[in-house]
Amino acid sequence: MGVRKLTLKAVLFDLGGTLIDDSVIWKNVDMDYTIPFWKSHGIDDIDKIYTARKVAQKKFDAIESQNTFDNSTWTSMFMCELGIEPKEEIIKEESYKFMDYFLKKIKLMPYAMEILKFIKSMDLKIILVTNGWKDSTYKVLSKLEIRNFFDLIVISEEIGHIKSEITPFEIVIEKTGLKPEECLMVGDRLDEDAYSKKIGIKFVLFGNGDKKNYTREIEGFDFKIRGLDELKNIIDKLS
Repeated sequence: MGVRKLTLKAVLFDLGGTLIDDSVIWKNVDMDYTIPFWKSHGIDDIDKIYTARKVAQKKFDAIESQNTFDNSTWTSMFMCELGIEPKEEIIKEESYKFMDYFLKKIKLMPYAMEILKFIKSMDLKIILVTNGWKDSTYKVLSKLEIRNFFDLIVISEEIGHIKSEITPFEIVIEKTGLKPEECLMVGDRLDEDAYSKKIGIKFVLFGNGDKKNYTREIEGFDFKIRGLDELKNIIDKLS
């Protein structure tokens, strides 16, 4: 009996909201982290903190789309809105403490480890394509013990392009030598992860990604799943 030749050769994953569950972090971040941190720096007005965060977020979103941000930009903007001079020592402290908070809260999505092992058993490449910062991304992967599953990791900070462009997906194709039709992208955002479709990569929408409030143009999807365990059937169909 001959060896079956696979038509699918790589599965691409988003990170937050797809492989890792960070929902509890963003749901409780103000009361659990943001307010206590800035109170420790003399900001006792909770309304002022909320307002500053809202204004800073709008400004950050505007420059994020231009790929001009770095790891300290958000905190600097937030501090300016709070009326605090963005001193380097406070920015570093905030970054360190938030990452500590983040790493204590995150966890893998149900079936994430199982699906990664399944894909490896199929001798397919596993590729991470994520918006984020290099340092924090690698810390998350190490904490959850999934770093070694990935054959390629594409991070927006490193390449200077976010996933609401096609560049990250073009880089995957360039670096792997694969054809778009040999790849499958899995993610929870139609305005980021689904941009893979623009170059011919099939897209699996995970979770409730079609119910988000999008601010950018959205794409469609080829498959939709509610749990990562459902991905096995799709991979079997494409193999």
